[in-house]
Amino acid sequence: MYEQAVKEWEKAVRLSGEADFAIHLAADYAESGYRGAMRTYVERLLRRQKHEFMSALEVALVCAKLGDNEQALFGLENAVEQRDSFLTLLKVNPRFDGLCSDPRFRNLLPRVGLPPV
Repeated sequence: MYEQAVKEWEKAVRLSGEADFAIHLAADYAESGYRGAMRTYVERLLRRQKHEFMSALEVALVCAKLGDNEQALFGLENAVEQRDSFLTLLKVNPRFDGLCSDPRFRNLLPRVGLPPV
């Protein structure tokens, strides 16, 4: 029921303007296969992030799901700067599996107090 979920999230974003809703909408686009629409939406999220607080880790999660490893790693670097407490789950979140072999990802782990991969 991804299409219905996307419609509901779009409505929620339109009515509330909340960034958290926007992140979930982007994730729903990914699950439903609307990659082009999701790419557009992620770009809107990144522009919005410049003007208001948004969890860099949440943006990194969406980018990783999209397969945009460069943007996901950039988001993770920002999450380290934000001292996001959810970085403690970095090694066990399956959305970051595609980044595990990247040296930049491995270098992040000790910076958040996690053992290397």
